Amino acid sequence: MKNLRKHVCLVLLAAVLLGLCACGATPTQPTPAATAAPATAEPTAAPTPTPAATARPTVPGFIASEIPNPDWVKRWGDCEIYNDTFYIAATATDGAPAVAAFDTRTDEFTRIDITVSDLHNPLIYRVSAAADTLWLLAQETQTAEERNSGGYTEDLHEYIIRVNLVSGEQTRSVVNFWDDINAPLYFLLALDNDRALTGNDFCEEHPIYLIDGNANVIGAPETVLYGNPARVWVNGVRWVATPEGLAQLDPTTVQYSTPIPDLINQPALYSSSLGHFLVTRDNVLYNYDPAAQQATEVLKWADVAFSYKRLYGRAGLENVNGDIYHLTDRITKVSMREVPVKDTLTLACLGDTTSYGYPTDGWGMTNKTFVCSDALMDAVLRFNNSDPDYRVEIKPYIYSSEEERTRLLIDLAANGEVDIIDTSLLPDGAADSSMLVDMLPYLDADADISREDFIPGLLNAMMRNGGLYEYIDRFDVLTVTTRQNFAAGGEWTAERMRQLMEENPDLRTENNIENLVLLFSRAATAEFMDTANASCRFTDPAFGEWLKLLKQLASITRTEWHTDEYTFFLEYDFPGSVGGKSPTVAGGEYAVVGFPNAEETGSYFMRYGAPTAMGVGSYITESMMTMGANTSLGIMAASANADGAWRFIKTYMSGTEDVDLLYGVPANKVSFERAVENELDKEPADRPAYQQFTESDAEYIRSIVYGTTKYVLNSPEVMDTMRTVLNAYLGGQYTEETASAQLQSRLSIYLAEQYG
Repeated sequence: MKNLRKHVCLVLLAAVLLGLCACGATPTQPTPAATAAPATAEPTAAPTPTPAATARPTVPGFIASEIPNPDWVKRWGDCEIYNDTFYIAATATDGAPAVAAFDTRTDEFTRIDITVSDLHNPLIYRVSAAADTLWLLAQETQTAEERNSGGYTEDLHEYIIRVNLVSGEQTRSVVNFWDDINAPLYFLLALDNDRALTGNDFCEEHPIYLIDGNANVIGAPETVLYGNPARVWVNGVRWVATPEGLAQLDPTTVQYSTPIPDLINQPALYSSSLGHFLVTRDNVLYNYDPAAQQATEVLKWADVAFSYKRLYGRAGLENVNGDIYHLTDRITKVSMREVPVKDTLTLACLGDTTSYGYPTDGWGMTNKTFVCSDALMDAVLRFNNSDPDYRVEIKPYIYSSEEERTRLLIDLAANGEVDIIDTSLLPDGAADSSMLVDMLPYLDADADISREDFIPGLLNAMMRNGGLYEYIDRFDVLTVTTRQNFAAGGEWTAERMRQLMEENPDLRTENNIENLVLLFSRAATAEFMDTANASCRFTDPAFGEWLKLLKQLASITRTEWHTDEYTFFLEYDFPGSVGGKSPTVAGGEYAVVGFPNAEETGSYFMRYGAPTAMGVGSYITESMMTMGANTSLGIMAASANADGAWRFIKTYMSGTEDVDLLYGVPANKVSFERAVENELDKEPADRPAYQQFTESDAEYIRSIVYGTTKYVLNSPEVMDTMRTVLNAYLGGQYTEETASAQLQSRLSIYLAEQYG
């Protein structure tokens, strides 16, 4: 890997130097305004009229746009598509269950209120349509308060609800053939106005029930369906997923035709009113002719900035007009039209090789799946639809492939081949080299965005050698949590932490030794290394206290997962843990205390909190969530379109409303505050009792995020050195003094080379 990094650096530096020689200095600042010409004694000629701007030529292409959700919708549920209309189960902002009908021929929503107010905490969880009837599966459920207090004592039922789409008349029947409320009926498949298929599972041991409109069983066909069966309509004919492939379903006999094995287990299969299916493979959308069993490419999802991973488990449609719709948390529309020819900005970003458990042959999912972050895709979509001069073209690289890495080297060595790059593709230390443009002059000159728009500690965490060479959208907070009674009173020091462990010998830390070493290593880079001055202080007595603390924590590591009996827990994804695994919210049993630090907070932003004498301690870390939750972007110095590249990165910096603390702290203040508000807006039922989120919790999290200033050094070389030395110390090979001396010597050299 070291040799690869060195090779990349040499290639890139050579490319940059060649570009400078051939073209003059690469612009690294916004283009300055023109200076007025000096006055002269000669008469001034009349100015030549500026020609009117020439309209850009157009070419046929696809345009993606987003359909805003209706104001009354709080969240979406199950969906069925029928007659070019999406029928979507919804929870309204007033808490009432409803169905939204979205007509793709008019792009309009209609609310269908369902009469269930007399039921106990009802939920509509399956939707299906056929002929003139909308079929619904509804379930009575316990409230969060009831679950926390021992449960609801009365019987809870499931219901079949039918809605006549012409008259609006509704009928409701209780399900009496399936009474296990802990294993509800899993699917609903409407056949016509009076018959539907339902069942609990999709294997041979569990029967499929043929029911009438009053929820009476009228048959038990031997048909075997697959999963919550894929349901698509092609020219009025229903097709369903079976274990052997996609097949036509005869609504009269309830039998299916010979399956098409090419179309098995499809996560993204679209209905169509134009005589074919739409199916996705390798980030490409194809129309698939079921008669000829042939596929023709329609478009590449990346070209319309649609995140491929969003295609999973949701409904899609090609309507009679040829417009393509897809439902996620909102509806995206892709239309063929004349689009203006714009200058292209190439965005090189990280792909993925994940197959998500789907087949890798035929027309199943392959191992070349491209998954870019939703936030990045949203930014590309917004930019391409709004900027008059530029469009972003995504160029993914599967960086685990040697072939792909070589392709990246070639593209980067070619001046101007890449304009914007996900900096995670670059070698260690490249983020502040001559390979990238310092974006700070752009930020300071921009009228729409400024340094004040970002959380100060996070903006500082992105800076290298006084410049902003990459923008990182999300960070985690590395910190330490403990019991409220342990946190109360007295200054927070390593000595006090060790004392608490001695006074409570039966309690454990929930971190194992490997995890302790990793997180202590990260925290130590934030606390004892200073990149601004290219120095470190591992021989400081304070680091010796950290070593003693690490050894004592290593002696009380957990023996089983998820015990509640712990003294300290090192959190690497705070405040994401608020919505997930750990009860670290304010007002609960636990408190954030951080690593011991005599200066300020002992929490660290991780580009990853630790105890302090002055309050909580945490460190910033770069968000390590998978699935592309974190993206870092920079502008290549060899780009001929640096101004346009900045315009896109500014769009990305602005953030979106769809943010969640689960995936880290957004660097943008507005996005962070939206994320906090989104946590407050979550239903109590979405959280266990110990994770209820209140205004006091929100203020607590704000105080930690805004009070954290130090950040973890994101360097594999440093981390390797840290872990090697700390493991040797725990193994008895080093004393505290020799471990400190080793780190001081080795990391002083690294800092001098990289930051000196």
